[in-house]
Amino acid sequence: MYRTEFVVLLIMLSSIPLAVADENLTYTEQQEILDAHNKYRAQVNVTPLSWSDELAAQARKCAEYNAAEFLPGGRQKHCPTPGSGQNMAQATSNLKMSLNQLVDRWGEEKKYFINGEFPSVSSTGSPEAVGHYTQVIWSNTTQVGCARVNASGNDLLVCDYTPKGSVYGEWVYSLPRPPVARIRDTNEFKALRNDFTGNPQRKILLEAVPSRPVACYSISPV
Repeated sequence: MYRTEFVVLLIMLSSIPLAVADENLTYTEQQEILDAHNKYRAQVNVTPLSWSDELAAQARKCAEYNAAEFLPGGRQKHCPTPGSGQNMAQATSNLKMSLNQLVDRWGEEKKYFINGEFPSVSSTGSPEAVGHYTQVIWSNTTQVGCARVNASGNDLLVCDYTPKGSVYGEWVYSLPRPPVARIRDTNEFKALRNDFTGNPQRKILLEAVPSRPVACYSISPV
């Protein structure tokens, strides 16, 4: 009887999907993720992200939750945290995708991206088509922390961000202002107005009105 129960218990245990989560990504892996993010941020001239261990621990809880509850069915579910943004990238384990390649899945959305006020930022008309990419390059975001998990033949990368990106009513990033040159230094006519006492910033061409025949003017009554 006991042997039968033991065999049944073994069968039950073997049917539970095993999940392997990285307790802590190594420094090299963290840097790989940062570099993968920051190459996209550099392309739009926004400041690079820094690593957050706190966000990484937050992401790890979500990754482990997904490994237990959703990856066995080939699905994933976000774990919203107030004030934080989140990206997820899932791939079958047999693809053996690197961390950089998983981040590139979000970067691939840039082909649909149009900079502007979120959510009007996609050429498809749907912000979901670029939502991962906008979080990657969101100019107000300063930190990222990530975790990776493997379960049921699936790899899952979870990255949390702060401050949160993809915020409705805000611009993804601001375009840099063009350099401003003083008209005084660029005005080709500046030598012609040495005696002019008006606004020194205007382009003034003295005596620019051409001479016209006297017949063109009306005679003032005496």
